Amino acid sequence: MIDKARAFRNGTLGEYNYPCPLDRRVLIFLKTSPEDFLDLAEVYDDEQMAEWTLEASRSRYQLERDIVNGKILNRKVDPEDMSSFLKKRNLIDPTRTDVTTWDGLIGLEEGHI
Repeated sequence: MIDKARAFRNGTLGEYNYPCPLDRRVLIFLKTSPEDFLDLAEVYDDEQMAEWTLEASRSRYQLERDIVNGKILNRKVDPEDMSSFLKKRNLIDPTRTDVTTWDGLIGLEEGHI
């Protein structure tokens, strides 16, 4: 999301979206706006952004963090987004019909799964 924010600010985002629904969920959890996150990503390096994120989430209970992580990791594709999801997944690897979540698609795209 940090890289997407920077690319958005620089006009080099390409086919990606900032803030996408996943970004919005994280930003709400961090109690910040997409615009404020853009400002931070512009002046902070990756390490400083990681420190800021830890500090911003420190006031949250572990249960809240676990719930948000679970929602992100298990988020199914909305029916109206299914065509777009399948197109992206099939461009990467049409044999991976086991990939059914946005997190899974990101992992597949980045070569993690």
